[in-house]
Amino acid sequence: MPDEGRSTAPDIEQIRCFAEESPAAVVVLAGPAHRVLYANPTFCAAADRSPDTLCGVPAADVFPHFRAAGHLATLDRLRAGGRPWTCRAQPLRLPLAEGEPRIWDIEATPLRSAGAVAGLLLQLRDVSAQRRAEAALQEALAAQQAIAREAEHRIKNSLQLVASLLRLQGSHMAEPAGRAAVEAATARVLAVAEAHRALQRSPDLRRVRLLDLLDELASGTSVQHPGTDLRTEAAEDLTLDAERAIPLALVLAELVEGAVRRAAGPASAPPASEPMRLSARRDGAAVLLELTDAGAAAEEGEAPGLGEKVVRALTRQIGAVLQTERLPCGRIRTALTLPADPAKPARG
Repeated sequence: MPDEGRSTAPDIEQIRCFAEESPAAVVVLAGPAHRVLYANPTFCAAADRSPDTLCGVPAADVFPHFRAAGHLATLDRLRAGGRPWTCRAQPLRLPLAEGEPRIWDIEATPLRSAGAVAGLLLQLRDVSAQRRAEAALQEALAAQQAIAREAEHRIKNSLQLVASLLRLQGSHMAEPAGRAAVEAATARVLAVAEAHRALQRSPDLRRVRLLDLLDELASGTSVQHPGTDLRTEAAEDLTLDAERAIPLALVLAELVEGAVRRAAGPASAPPASEPMRLSARRDGAAVLLELTDAGAAAEEGEAPGLGEKVVRALTRQIGAVLQTERLPCGRIRTALTLPADPAKPARG
């Protein structure tokens, strides 16, 4: 073997004491070409070579992938600077090894002698099985998510079909009260469908972007009540867990339906000219949703209907607090304070 690295050679016998039985592949490199001074049995088995055929071979020949990955330059810097180096999950195909490249975690430690870097100790741990298991798990999760998205899609389509049938039924009803009841039921079914559609747009099906939920609700309202001007606003990153998305969608749908009815008012009243606004924002540890109606007032002495009962029941279910106030301009603002963490109740 060339003389490079011999003047301050690492103590191979000391390294051999721990490396011979090590499950990690251990190799000692020395000199500017990083030639092999020692390779333990685990490394020799991985490379399918004997210690004699490895001794004196440059790292560029032992690790063909090192040059393309830039690791040879890293070893040069390590030899010059003397700082350890760790590289995770590297695909390496050692010479004569068959099959796909195995995945290794690599740790390189400078070996000092007489105050100078005499060589580099490389420890390679085969993590191929772990990486394959992780890849298989990711594939299984992706397949499960695809199935869940398909299920969400089918649920949404089924709910829209139910809503269409209800709308058709309502169009054949002559009694105003019955027609109004069917329209309210249709709105509730569509609200659930809109929540499922918003859930479909989420990255992991576990959380729903509130902006998507509000936009879907506004879109459904425009279909149910053509000409309704409902404007939405929410931060892009504001999300809610999927478990509370459907109850929240129902609550918001009921509140919007009430605002639409108030905006319509008596037949003799002029139509409301202001747009409705529905927004969501963070408020400390809570999420605050606000609906400001178009400005028409509710009829005096109006008895609470099914919609109001639904709102109050679902508000309690999701741990929210509901507050309503009349603004100086005459419009009604409804605020729903929802805990960001479902385990913590909201404070009114």
